Amino acid sequence: MARAYQRRTMLSKITLTLTMAAIVAFAVGSTNAFATAIPIGPGGGIVAIGNTSGTLVGVSSTGGSQIGCINWNTPFNGNASPCSSSTTVPMSVSGGDTADFTIPSTGTIRDIPQNVMLPLTQFESIPSPLGTVFFDLTSIPPAAPPASNDCSSGAVGSVCVPTGSPFRFTQASADQVDVQLVLGMQAYTGTSATGETPYNGLFSTTLSGKLSDGSVVTIPDILNLEFNEHGTITSTWSATESPSPVPEPTTTLLVGVGLLGMALYRRRVSQS
Repeated sequence: MARAYQRRTMLSKITLTLTMAAIVAFAVGSTNAFATAIPIGPGGGIVAIGNTSGTLVGVSSTGGSQIGCINWNTPFNGNASPCSSSTTVPMSVSGGDTADFTIPSTGTIRDIPQNVMLPLTQFESIPSPLGTVFFDLTSIPPAAPPASNDCSSGAVGSVCVPTGSPFRFTQASADQVDVQLVLGMQAYTGTSATGETPYNGLFSTTLSGKLSDGSVVTIPDILNLEFNEHGTITSTWSATESPSPVPEPTTTLLVGVGLLGMALYRRRVSQS
């Protein structure tokens, strides 16, 4: 009986050792040596970006309830360039954590065409003391509709989120509308999106005066221009991007594997 107990105890120890070794091997092997997560600097890892001088963002529709394209390269008083996720457009980097980003500097951003395939790798690039920081676009979540979702009146103070849309419209005054868009991203340095840091980007713009069809800037007229007239709305833009509290998938998986290993170990000890 004593020998049988010793064998079972030894087997449990071997199992735990192999489990821990597998966890360590997974942790080392799952992170590409050429990619590194972004450490959060004293400034919170935040970065502020926007359009470069002389350019606007163009938002166009192909009809229906979905926005067709977000084009970052629309010259003042000019037509937008062809919308393509392979198009790299300069953007201004104006503020944020100087430990993580070179400020001021010029980065790049890619268009978001209709039905873009995610993740969109190297959606953004920003110079950094760590080396170039890349942001992969991982999600374009629908905005949460407010309790009183008013997309038809254009009354000052009304807030509108069209069904399934990532955009949130707020009627700030009789001829001014604030627009917000939240994007989910992963930031890293290197050549592959592993070992990344989750980020959220809050993009915003303000439309005022009149639209391209001559109508006053109200929520109903913006939606009419986009969805019925299939027009394009152009404006300056800015964004604040900050680390997200969501844990990285690799970290979550490691925790799960570790708990599983400990559970197996405890079960074997209990059985012994």
